[in-house]
Amino acid sequence: MRDTYPKIIEDENNTSSLCVNLGETDKPTWFLPKHLWGFPNQLYKQKLTGDQTTKMLEHASLQPEQNRYAILTDGLRALGITRNANGTASVPSVLSNSGVSLTPKMLEVPARQSPSPVIA
Repeated sequence: MRDTYPKIIEDENNTSSLCVNLGETDKPTWFLPKHLWGFPNQLYKQKLTGDQTTKMLEHASLQPEQNRYAILTDGLRALGITRNANGTASVPSVLSNSGVSLTPKMLEVPARQSPSPVIA
């Protein structure tokens, strides 16, 4: 643990806390772990635990309708977009001031199914 958190400092409550170096080895920049947070879907190069692998597989195996619902609810909310009762969307002012508007629905792409190849 000392390799990951090699510096101990006194925090605002005068208690000893381990710190994380987010700077370079020759120019360290120390932070208390409680002041740090990670982004969802951030690249992680370590081996996953069994529980982490299970949760990842559960998420990856969602049915298309479940993914669609998540995009239209959580996804739009994460972007600051809300659905109005009349089917339109309220977008953040940075978008509306730029002339951007949207209809909160999934794009439908027409497709066709090709016949299977015949092996002679």
